[in-house]
Amino acid sequence: MRYSWAVSDVRREVFLPADADDVWSAIAEPDELGDWFGADVDGDLEKGEVATFRFPDGAERRAVVEEVDPPRRMTFRWLGDDPSRVTIEIDEVPDGAVVRVVERQVEAAVTPSPQIGFRPLARAIAR
Repeated sequence: MRYSWAVSDVRREVFLPADADDVWSAIAEPDELGDWFGADVDGDLEKGEVATFRFPDGAERRAVVEEVDPPRRMTFRWLGDDPSRVTIEIDEVPDGAVVRVVERQVEAAVTPSPQIGFRPLARAIAR
């Protein structure tokens, strides 16, 4: 099955009755992020790393992590035919945290940061 991942800007916001550190823990680990996306996530969620999301129906998507600023912000870019950039922001507020997710369609192009995506290659060569 092939998905159409085309999007314009998609914005969502939710209040959670938890502190920002706990919310960050729920997105910053591959297993936890995978639960949120309903997928198995393979890879490190660190700047420059590439993670693979495998969905139950066999679909697979890859994303390069562009920014990690614990416990406030993570940005990754979906790779492939329908590239988009997803930014997850966590703001501490009274009695909890607000999580904002923005997904913005982007043009398929050379990465804005030359080092992004090369760490996995460098590790593979070092083996």
